[in-house]
Amino acid sequence: MNFTKNKPIYLQIAHEIILEIYNHNISLASIMPSVRELSVKYQVTPKTIQAVNKHLNELEIITTKPGVGSVITADYELIKHIHKLNGKSYTLEYIESMKKLSYQDDEIINYIKSSLKGEHNND
Repeated sequence: MNFTKNKPIYLQIAHEIILEIYNHNISLASIMPSVRELSVKYQVTPKTIQAVNKHLNELEIITTKPGVGSVITADYELIKHIHKLNGKSYTLEYIESMKKLSYQDDEIINYIKSSLKGEHNND
């Protein structure tokens, strides 16, 4: 996974895990991989994965059960809601960045439209 510099790594990993659940690559109500497994998968320290788990626990995406581990929620509506919030957050970050570069709303919209069409403007 390639991490960006403008957002904490633990949040990027948490968003990735939410996306994996959203896309049904990780099953609802299943047990999360161990801290060690996730730290190897994402090539980060166990401390970072502990921060990921804390964040997912705060969002009620996982619950820690003694003797079992961390269990993923069975509530797909919660996953969809958080996924939607993440999408809005990324969109607002992009818009803020473009406004800092002095782009107007119509220019930002045109960039988005052309990018969605796969066009690469070189002007």
